[in-house]
Amino acid sequence: TRTQMTMLFIVVPGLASVMALSLWMLPLPKRIQYLLLLAAEFVTAWSCFEVWFISLAVALNALELVAAAILDDIAPCKTLSTKTGEVCFNIKGRLSDNAWWMIPVALSHRLSIVFVLTYGRSILMYQRKL
Repeated sequence: TRTQMTMLFIVVPGLASVMALSLWMLPLPKRIQYLLLLAAEFVTAWSCFEVWFISLAVALNALELVAAAILDDIAPCKTLSTKTGEVCFNIKGRLSDNAWWMIPVALSHRLSIVFVLTYGRSILMYQRKL
């Protein structure tokens, strides 16, 4: 549904970013840092921002091949294409010219959060040993 899509692709990635930024920038007590780290890892696991953009790009590029394979199995369409050279219908999917930036931004979003959480986890675990 629309609410689930909004949560997975907008709200949860935004919350993960805020949590990672808070962990990175704010001078919090150790216990709060640890709890925030756990919460940020949980929220990041549910973040589907980059997965959505990458799957969208792959789906749009593969759409023409899938449609051609489906139409190849339909007898009237096959007859039409062999006798006249025409196709029943053709689908071409592509990202708009200015949408190329979405994939690198989504990947850099994920990589920056993973970096902050990994770095934060290693520091907190080191401090617990002391």
